[in-house]
Amino acid sequence: AYRRLGLIPDTLDLRAFMLDLLTEQVVGYYDPETKVLYVVQEAPPEQASIIISHELVHALQDQYMSLDSLQLLRGDNDRQVAAHAVIEGQATIVQIQAMLGGADIATALPGGWDRVRDLIRESSSQMPIFATAPRIIQETLIFPYLSGAEFMRTFQQLRPGEVPFGDMPRSTEQIMHARAYFNERDAPTRVTLPAPRVGRDRYQNNLGEFETRLFLYEHIRDQAAAVRGAAGWDGDRYMVVETPRGEALVWVSVWDSPVEAAEFTEVL
Repeated sequence: AYRRLGLIPDTLDLRAFMLDLLTEQVVGYYDPETKVLYVVQEAPPEQASIIISHELVHALQDQYMSLDSLQLLRGDNDRQVAAHAVIEGQATIVQIQAMLGGADIATALPGGWDRVRDLIRESSSQMPIFATAPRIIQETLIFPYLSGAEFMRTFQQLRPGEVPFGDMPRSTEQIMHARAYFNERDAPTRVTLPAPRVGRDRYQNNLGEFETRLFLYEHIRDQAAAVRGAAGWDGDRYMVVETPRGEALVWVSVWDSPVEAAEFTEVL
């Protein structure tokens, strides 16, 4: 699907690349299926201690909700990315607070929350394989940590002492736009595609507002226009269809209003 959308090169062996990329990045991780926290044996102690504080948050989260079921969710990419943003965002905030000795991020760190955003991006960009990754891969890997941490920071401010596990965001729109979750809840429209009249349904899923924005930016290289074009997203679904003439892509999107649908069409 990403190849048909022009988001990754036709020549990229995605599985092999992702294994190399994640091997470069991973210092440790919590596996919800086995309930075991793993740390790479040769990891520098200072890195390991930071990662352990992050991964222990996941172990605690797993007592409130099934992280394993989130990983196994299929066919609803946007909802899964939104859930990962909550999970990673909360762990990121706790990790940074641990590094600061429990102090408030906004007052203890020079530059406050803006500096946190810079640090997350800087730590990723310093990795050679990550630096060569297509933008869609870079941004979808960073999103749960960066936008997720911003969402959880807002959640803590508006709902102190509460946790979101019983009322999870259902879309990246709700992660990126506080009003869509905290004010007038904007639930995504579920789109169902019929079986193709010609060819075979090989794969289907959705992009969501975040990846729709990335798709637009990849082709026009205008961030403001891409943000404007993706705003007002309310649901989408695509299908990769195998036909006698090759792969085809069907993509249906739903918008909050005719005006926002027209803005998307104009940018597209």
